[in-house]
Amino acid sequence: VLVTGGAGFIGSHLVNALITQEAKVSIFDNLTTGTLQNIKPWLNNPNLTFTKGDLLNPADLQKLKE
Repeated sequence: VLVTGGAGFIGSHLVNALITQEAKVSIFDNLTTGTLQNIKPWLNNPNLTFTKGDLLNPADLQKLKE
């Protein structure tokens, strides 16, 4: 599951629910308003991937393809 803005308040709660259900989650966030502190409990979870980037930046979107 791709969660854009996953380090924000609402996104981090969604990530929490998904990880608890053992889903594989990819977070894509530019950390403008979100923070890694919101997802800290899950950062070492093998089912979580975090990518820092902005949806408006095509170069950052390439990171998702990789």
